[in-house]
Amino acid sequence: MSSLTSALRRVLHHDNPATLSALARAAGVSGMLLSYVRRGEVNPSPETARKIARALATWERLCRRGRERIGRALREAPHA
Repeated sequence: MSSLTSALRRVLHHDNPATLSALARAAGVSGMLLSYVRRGEVNPSPETARKIARALATWERLCRRGRERIGRALREAPHA
């Protein structure tokens, strides 16, 4: 198993913050393809891996912005 396949399978099994179908939609790839990759039935292409990485990077930015927004609101809120 290549390191690319191993890394993507680990993300799909353990490090994915959402459902496979949500990740597939965000990455613009087939949900069935991700399912096959996760089960080890198909090796991902570098392009598929890039699409997944871009989707996760987008989610990371969105989550960071949300975390920062909530943190600011908490700091500005009167303490109960």
